Amino acid sequence: MSVICCNVCYSQLNTARLTAIGRNALYFEDYVLSIQYFNQVIKVKPYLAEPYLYRAIAKIQLEDYGGALQDCNRAIENNPFVPGAYYTRGYVERQLEQYDKAEQDLTEALKFSPDNRIYLMLRSEVRAGAERYSEALEDIDFLLKKEPLSASINYEKGVILFSMQDTVGAEGYFAIAADNDRQNPHTWSSLGLMNLMLDKNDEALTNLTKAINLGSKWAGDYINRGVLYYRIHNYRGALADYDKAVELAPNDASVYYNRAILRSEVGDWNRAMDDIDKALDLQPEKTEMHYQRGIINLQLRQWQQAIKDFQKLIDTHPYFLPSYYLIAQAYTALDQPQNAYR
Repeated sequence: MSVICCNVCYSQLNTARLTAIGRNALYFEDYVLSIQYFNQVIKVKPYLAEPYLYRAIAKIQLEDYGGALQDCNRAIENNPFVPGAYYTRGYVERQLEQYDKAEQDLTEALKFSPDNRIYLMLRSEVRAGAERYSEALEDIDFLLKKEPLSASINYEKGVILFSMQDTVGAEGYFAIAADNDRQNPHTWSSLGLMNLMLDKNDEALTNLTKAINLGSKWAGDYINRGVLYYRIHNYRGALADYDKAVELAPNDASVYYNRAILRSEVGDWNRAMDDIDKALDLQPEKTEMHYQRGIINLQLRQWQQAIKDFQKLIDTHPYFLPSYYLIAQAYTALDQPQNAYR
């Protein structure tokens, strides 16, 4: 009898220790190792909720959302009184764009902890994702009453207002966020974007530069600042920013397109052609880019290629008159006056 008791005690001690080691590995971002430890605990005690919940969190970090969802379901089956399990499942459902289910789970989590800032922030994001903006604002405004100067809450309200196309309102909340979290590049980046959209070019340039100096790795900051440099004819600065944007987002067609326009402006036609070709490879459905490539082809005296580009645009946008004028130029250069006249 004493041997059995000893084995039971050892099993309890062992699973507790394995759970602790698994949590440690999770903390230090060794997700595969943490899953291995939680697997061992689950094998011994499949009726516990905790190891399933922790394993779900590890799987989320590995973007295994299907596996994480299964683990959350099992954790809730084993213990329906753990708010963190509903929150985690809600997070997974948000990632899978299952907004209604996510909102239900987060509302359930809030029954246990009605003022929980993290739960309310995520429910607000979920409601915004479902385009229920007024409900999303209810959650954010509830939190703002408690923390009116919180950078993260003001930032989230700015994001929601921007989604509602209230650029002026979004700018105001991003400004509060930036003022209260001055080392966060995201707040300056968002504020700079709003400035740019409102044609406040000097402010946009200042704020985008702050975001970049703080280490922003978002290509959009460099693209937007490049646009501003282009407007004030600082072509060297614009080109440097577009080069950096290409480095950060090599599969973003807009980066190559903007750089093609800049290179066209300074007469670097061959490199401009390389960029516009790359942009069209990445987004062949963007027929508008054929207009810019047609102009480049005209400059390179590649008349037939220019005709193909302008014709492509005419087929899609038959009322865009500049295309007719430019395709006529190409036909004239080929000594085809009848086609030019047509």
